[in-house]
Amino acid sequence: MISPAYPNPTRDKVFIILNDVVKNDLIEIHNATEALLKSVKVRPGKNELSTEDLPNGIYFCKTPNYETIKLIKQ
Repeated sequence: MISPAYPNPTRDKVFIILNDVVKNDLIEIHNATEALLKSVKVRPGKNELSTEDLPNGIYFCKTPNYETIKLIKQ
């Protein structure tokens, strides 16, 4: 189970709490055309994802348990 990403909209980083992940699981960040922009290793609990390198726009974070979180970068 996941929590929503916060803060959302974001400027430079976002936090996502994941409970059902195992070692070496990844969150994938995709743009609106579903192109994979980056993958980030995650762990159980609170995870910080940097969005500093992403231009403003709408993104989708795909979690290890196949849930998708809409993320807005301003």
